[in-house]
Amino acid sequence: MADQHQPSPWLTAAEAAARAKVGVKQVSSSKQLRVARVGGRRAIRIHVDWVDAWLESIAEEVGWPPS
Repeated sequence: MADQHQPSPWLTAAEAAARAKVGVKQVSSSKQLRVARVGGRRAIRIHVDWVDAWLESIAEEVGWPPS
C-alpha cells in the first residue's frame, strides 16, 4: 500500500503545465512529451521525470541576460 503522505510522481496535464510553467494547451499538443493514456483517449498522466526531460530536450542555449 502506498504512503498516503507521499506525493504522486504522476501529473495531470494541468499539473504538468504548472510544473513546466507553460499553458495546458502546449503540454497537451506537444508531440515530444511522453504521456501515459489512462482509461481512454482523453485522460493522460505524465511522470514528473518526463516533464523535466521534455524541457531539457526543447531547451535552447541563450545568453543571459538577453541582448
